Formats: sequence, C-alpha cells, structure tokens
Amino acid sequence: MNPRGHRGFAAVLMLLVLVLSAMALLPARAQAATNQVTGLVSQCSSSTYIGGATVTLADADGVLPAMTTTTGADGVFSFTPPAANYTLSATAPGYYASGTTAPFRFDGSSTVNEDLCLTNQLPTGKSNFTVTFHVQSASTGAYIGGATVSVYNATRQAAGLPALITTGVTNGTAGVNQGNVYFSLWYDLNYTVQVNATGYGLSIQTMAIKNTVIVKELNLPPVKIHCSVLAEDAIKAAISDWKSRKGDAEPAEQRKSKEA
Repeated sequence: MNPRGHRGFAAVLMLLVLVLSAMALLPARAQAATNQVTGLVSQCSSSTYIGGATVTLADADGVLPAMTTTTGADGVFSFTPPAANYTLSATAPGYYASGTTAPFRFDGSSTVNEDLCLTNQLPTGKSNFTVTFHVQSASTGAYIGGATVSVYNATRQAAGLPALITTGVTNGTAGVNQGNVYFSLWYDLNYTVQVNATGYGLSIQTMAIKNTVIVKELNLPPVKIHCSVLAEDAIKAAISDWKSRKGDAEPAEQRKSKEA
C-alpha cells in the first residue's frame, strides 16, 4: 500500500479519536457547569430567611481567590466554582457573623448544599441608643481622627463566639466633633471596645454601658446631668412622701374609730 495512503488513514483515524474524545467530555463539562454550591442563610433558631447577606466561598487550601455573592430576598445563594475544597461564611447588617463552616469538597459531579445561620445582635427586651466615643491621646489629650473603633459583645467574645457588633472610624475634621465616632448600642450589656490608630498602641477596654456611662460617653453638659439627677430624686421623694402619707392616714382612722 502507498505510504502516503497509510499516513492519510492514520491522520483520519487520529482526527476521529479526538472528535470522539471531545464529544465524551461535553456531558461532563455541562454537568460541572450545572452543579453548584448552594444553600440558605437564615436567622438562628428561627425560620426567618435573611436577604442581602454577603456569603463568601473560600478555597480551604488557599490557592483559589475567594468568591462572594449576596442572598436574594428568600435567603438563597449559589456559586459555580471549579473543583476544590471550600469553606463558607456569611455576614449581614444587624447580625453576628456566622463563623466559617467545616471544609467540604466540590468536584462538579453533584450539587453541594450548605446552609448558614446568623444570630440577631438585638438583645431581647433591650432598648438601643446612640453613644459617642471620644478617642484622644493619653499623653496630650488631643482628639485623634482616623482611629478605627471596633465594638464587640464581651460575653460572646469570652465564649469564643463571633462577637463583632460594629466598626467605625473617628472624625478627622478639626472642630468640636474631631475624634468622635457614633454607634447604636444597647443598655446593660458588657462591651469590649478596641481602638487602633496609626502611631499609637492598641487600646482594648471592657465596659458595661449603663445610664451613667451613657451620660459620660455622650459628654452631656453638667447642667443636663444635674437636671436628670434632680428628676430622679424628685420621683423618689414623691414615692416616699406618698408612702408616708398612706402610713399616717391609717393610724388617724384607727384613732377616730377608737374615740367613737
């Protein structure tokens, strides 16, 4: 047989093998594109789904860049990543971060479902308020703008749970508000406040936010503090007076009955 004929036949056979191999790969690739990492983000101990939560899919081996998405109004999220080992985490305004899931494998052969739950930051039966933190130099007393202030729930932090409530940066504009940052917090909770500023050492303080601390942190003028104290004293005095009058009235009636 002509050598050229052999080469021509071999070329056609090789081309046929390549075409068949490509066709065999098409279903696998289509399947990998169809299967996903998906799940729901809901409120812990509740069936309330959380829309607008930010979900992060991270390569557990640190090779691939992290992917993020936002849940829909129904709390659903989904990713179509390459094959790897992954972890998931979620955050949402008003909730503590979920923490990171245990690593799981996604190879594209099937859809992986991983649900996450977030704990509501709002304590049951607590009232919130706006508190102002003033950040200043311990040596000069100068207010420091551009400082990062992070507020944690001290109880959750001590238990090793996600505890970050909020983070803000102090005002750097010269004036009466320089060094100030404002947060919405709750009464009668223990907080850990961490302050970090360029050129200064890290400051970590634990404090219980109560009425007296609120007055101090808000830097209310003394006259307002005095008035609030007077109002409290007036209420106590009124109650005491009412009790004394009630106590005096009963002996008076008893004396009248005896005289009769």
